[in-house]
Amino acid sequence: MSEPSAVRGAEHILIVFCHPLADSFGARLLEEYTTGLTESGRSYEVADLYAEGFDPVFHAADYVQFEGGPLPQRLLEEQARVERADAIVVISPLWWLGTPAMLKGWFDRVWSNGWAYEFANDPEGSLLPLRPYLFLMTTGGSAGSFDRRGYADALDALIRGGILGWCGVSESSVVLLHDTGFDVETTGAHLDFARATGAGATVVDRAPSPDPARITVLNRPLPARTRRSPTAMDAQTAIRSYCDAWVAKDNAGIAQLFAEGGVFVDPLHERPLIGPDDISRTNQSAVDELDDVHIELFMVRGAGDCAVAEGRMTAKVIGGGALDFEFAMVAETANGLITRLTEYFDTSALQS
Repeated sequence: MSEPSAVRGAEHILIVFCHPLADSFGARLLEEYTTGLTESGRSYEVADLYAEGFDPVFHAADYVQFEGGPLPQRLLEEQARVERADAIVVISPLWWLGTPAMLKGWFDRVWSNGWAYEFANDPEGSLLPLRPYLFLMTTGGSAGSFDRRGYADALDALIRGGILGWCGVSESSVVLLHDTGFDVETTGAHLDFARATGAGATVVDRAPSPDPARITVLNRPLPARTRRSPTAMDAQTAIRSYCDAWVAKDNAGIAQLFAEGGVFVDPLHERPLIGPDDISRTNQSAVDELDDVHIELFMVRGAGDCAVAEGRMTAKVIGGGALDFEFAMVAETANGLITRLTEYFDTSALQS
């Protein structure tokens, strides 16, 4: 197992890498992506599933998770890598319109009942803190063929909606790098894209594909699923959850993040909003007026019950106009809920 970077950056990334060949194109993607991360000041560690000899087979002993028993030590170590990461990036080929068996087995075994999800017909939430997820997947298929046959939409539903969404992940992107191995120019463009993505301001970029003929980006907003154990949400998680709920236009989800008596302050409201009911009732019109909401967090810092963030919000205003402004935010939490969240932005920058 690889060791994490000696110096932790402002954001720590776990890269789950899956390819059996050490000299594969996927390995070159990994090299370029990690170069970008280093340029951005992020720290990272790599879970190289083949090189580390990860066993993807779900064994009889793994069933102890459904009986409350302890998992094998190797799986606990994998879970610890996930827990210390601020974001997860998966680099893998796409085989037969799915992940390799090795990667599928990593999810089968590591994302266990009682740790990643609740064993129920519809868990309606995650047991994991919210964090962004990015899949970089290589395929020999063209973007046109994937579009004509509905493969991209199917992968969006399977990976982002089914696997990640089942465990409450709402901030995710799947990037399909097409025509891999068929064109030198395309190969070089994919490597440049991987490095630029690693060096980018955010792990998950809400921007459209930079080259739709070569790269498909699946990143439409997904509904936030926010039921967690109360102690799971610290202030940094609260900020990310709040932004996720805005992107999903989930006003109820926004309100549910606040404690009874929790205070919400922003320049567009004439008074502080107090408690979930007041926030839900008063904020609903603001949510209803917006469409195509995108939030890019430049920075989220803090520890425990207090955190600050800076970012940018863009949205279309239904009926005409747009929003495009940068903001700062301070969040305080107690017992897993927001006790005060204050936003700061210049209202004169809003376009009507």
